[in-house]
Amino acid sequence: MGFGLLFGGYALLFASFFNRYVLPLAALVQWIGLRRLRLYYSGMRLARQWSMGVFLCALVTLAVQVIGMLTPLGSTAWLAYVQSAADMTCTLGMLGYTLFLLRGIWEAGSETGLASVSLAALRYRVPMTAYYLLSLLLDLPLGDRFPQVALILAIAVTLIGFGMHALMLRTLYTCYMYICMPGEEDLSIRKQRRGRRKKSSGTTDERKEG
Repeated sequence: MGFGLLFGGYALLFASFFNRYVLPLAALVQWIGLRRLRLYYSGMRLARQWSMGVFLCALVTLAVQVIGMLTPLGSTAWLAYVQSAADMTCTLGMLGYTLFLLRGIWEAGSETGLASVSLAALRYRVPMTAYYLLSLLLDLPLGDRFPQVALILAIAVTLIGFGMHALMLRTLYTCYMYICMPGEEDLSIRKQRRGRRKKSSGTTDERKEG
C-alpha cells in the first residue's frame, strides 16, 4: 500500500490549503507511505527523509500558533519572528520533499514503462519549484510596504499551488492504480484495470496499423 498511503497523504496535503493544521498529519501519512517505496526508488528514500523534516517543522508551526492563542496580547511579538522562520523552513522543506518525490515518481514510471507518469514528473519540477519559491516571498512581510504586490502574489501562489497539487494527486493515483509493489500482484481489481488499459492501447495500435 505504498502508493495508496502516499496518495492519501498527498490528499491531506491538498486539504491543508484550507486548513494548515492538517499539514503535520499529511506529512506523517506520506512518511509512512514512503516506507516501502524507499526500498525500490532512491528518490522515494530521500523524499521520506525530507517528509520527516516537514512533519517536525509543521509541528513547530502548529505549536507556535497554539502558544500565540494562549499568550496574552502584547507579549507575542517574538512569536511573529518564530512563526515566520518556521513557515519559511517548512516551505523550503516542502520544496526539497517535492523535488525528491518527483524524482521517485519518475523512477517508478520509467521502470514500469508508464510514460505518462515519468513525463509528468519531469514537467512538474519547474512549476512546483516556482510555486514554493513564490510561497517563500509570501512568508516575508511584504504586505505592509507593498500591499498590491502581496495581493497579486498571493493570488498567483494560490492558483499555481491549487492546480499543481491537483495534477500531482492525479499522477499519484495513476501510480497507485498501475504500479504494483512486490507482494501486491494478486490485487485483482488493479490487474483488471491494467489489463483494460493494455487492451485499450492495443486497440489503438491496431487502428494505427490499419
